[in-house]
Amino acid sequence: MRSIHGHYSEPRGICHITAGRVPHLDRLATIWVLTQDHESWSVRGVPARRNPRPDWVTDRCVALGHRIADLRRQADLSQEQLAHLAGLERRSIQRYENARRDPRFSDLLLIAHALRVHVTDLLSS
Repeated sequence: MRSIHGHYSEPRGICHITAGRVPHLDRLATIWVLTQDHESWSVRGVPARRNPRPDWVTDRCVALGHRIADLRRQADLSQEQLAHLAGLERRSIQRYENARRDPRFSDLLLIAHALRVHVTDLLSS
């Protein structure tokens, strides 16, 4: 784990922890920690999703990634260049294009702006 920042809502009870990388989860996560006191923590990760996504949702995420990659290539940009123009990390662009992560709406807006297209152009197939 890279870093953990948290605050107690009460001296005893529940502590809200915002974690960096969590080893057993594949992304940044928010964890709720049940505590007896400040020295004894029982950590339990929050699952990313209760139910698996329907196949059509996964297919649309893959299509979105392909669309971002296609528009990036049409603009003659590398992932690094697109990331720089959008103010994102290259890893994020790579993960969006490979459908390993779902982009936040704000990231879609930044990517669309960097590619000089409307955000709906990213979502159309």
